[in-house]
Amino acid sequence: MAARTSPAEDHQDKLPRLLTLPGRQCFAFAGLWEGWRNPDGTILRSFTIMTTTAIPALQQLHHRMPVILPTEAYAAWLDPATPLTGVQELLQPYDRLPIDQLVVGETVNNVRNDDERCVTPMDRTPRQPSLDIALQQAGR
Repeated sequence: MAARTSPAEDHQDKLPRLLTLPGRQCFAFAGLWEGWRNPDGTILRSFTIMTTTAIPALQQLHHRMPVILPTEAYAAWLDPATPLTGVQELLQPYDRLPIDQLVVGETVNNVRNDDERCVTPMDRTPRQPSLDIALQQAGR
């Protein structure tokens, strides 16, 4: 996963954020999956992403964050032979690199949207009225 968005929780602007590692490096979340067979024979697969306490830079957005695995931990996370204590040690807040935050538009809040607009930084520059509109309002 290269990025994650998060609506601000109790944050004054309530705008969604694109959260990335510097240079939009790829990263992986710690997740679990399970499959079981229904009586009709179909397999139901379920998935979850593990969470942990948010790092200080993200606490204004939410009190939790997904567990981001460092690259060198991928093999241990995926190996069923890893002892439980070894897996538990991986469930820590990610503090290796800063996490960049960019405000993105509301497009990201609709699951039908799956394009560049979802990760395009929102222009937060205040709009200036054109000279014509300003002159009209001034009665000129």
